[in-house]
Amino acid sequence: MHLNSVFLVFLVWIRISAALDCSQASTDTPIFDGYKVYIPGPTEELQPLPANFNCVYRITSPKQFSATVTLWNGIRGVNDYIYVLTQEGIAETHNNRTGIGGAPVEYVVVPGAEMSIQVITKSVFMNSTFSIMIEFTSAVIGPTLQMKTGSEMNYFDLSALQDGQDKTFKTVTFTGTTQIHMLRVNSSDDCQNYYIIDGTIDNHTAVYRRSRCGDLRFDGLGSTSITIMTRSNQFFGFVLNTPEEWLEYNIVSLINAVQNEDTIFSFPDNGTRQAMEVVNFNSIGIIFQAKTIWSMICEAYLVSGPPNNASTVILKVEDSEPHYFDLKYLTVIQNNCDFDFNLRAYNN
Repeated sequence: MHLNSVFLVFLVWIRISAALDCSQASTDTPIFDGYKVYIPGPTEELQPLPANFNCVYRITSPKQFSATVTLWNGIRGVNDYIYVLTQEGIAETHNNRTGIGGAPVEYVVVPGAEMSIQVITKSVFMNSTFSIMIEFTSAVIGPTLQMKTGSEMNYFDLSALQDGQDKTFKTVTFTGTTQIHMLRVNSSDDCQNYYIIDGTIDNHTAVYRRSRCGDLRFDGLGSTSITIMTRSNQFFGFVLNTPEEWLEYNIVSLINAVQNEDTIFSFPDNGTRQAMEVVNFNSIGIIFQAKTIWSMICEAYLVSGPPNNASTVILKVEDSEPHYFDLKYLTVIQNNCDFDFNLRAYNN
């Protein structure tokens, strides 16, 4: 048995594997939007595998591109298989019992990430086949921002980077001095996946795939940088918090204050210090109105920034009058109070 291995590293140039023995062709080709690579090629048609074949294809997207990797499984041998390790570190095995002749399997490699596909056959030729197609799409690499400190809130809307193409990844990176926690506005009308990189595009330890239909919170890991990516051009607002803010308060949600739309929120007293962060992503100006205070004794207030000691108390929740704040963001905090309130945005 022989072991041949190839590393398909797509940086500025791409070297194409063109033979089933894993040797590489000498042709270097520049990558462009929509560029496709076929393994073993020359098209996406299934190609036969010899006996005693063992090849690892490592597929890495360059910083300016994402890659869509399509795998066709034509494994027929009982002991032949295809082993996939996704960019998220999830291992999958494809064989003659997992979709032969059916629909191809599709994977995404976000900018700067890597996945691998290992194709293995045993000593007996069993007419196994396979094919891989890699298609590159340009990415919109957004800014790298330094985490603000004190009473300044760290917020962003990825739709600000929209280019009109839902297939294009838009990214933004935040860098700080501690771990970073993420809280996203609920947008269940758009169920596309989004991705979080623990680190920067150039230097990271892990990639996570999340669902826009859920997964509103992301607890920080080991890195002091976080990169968020989405293909959607729809609103994608989020805030980032430090571990101190995350641990001191149970930050239950992020609210997008919307103009001409009253939204009622309930803040039940569950025995913990809770916080709701509020951002007017479209303009400046937030209206707060406590509708019903259920507690006999209410200890709740609004602060001018994120939930930390640097933010200033701007209102104690004591009445049901509407209060206008010429602010981009604020936080509603309750320590011992059960109440309902309205939020609305206005243009200052």
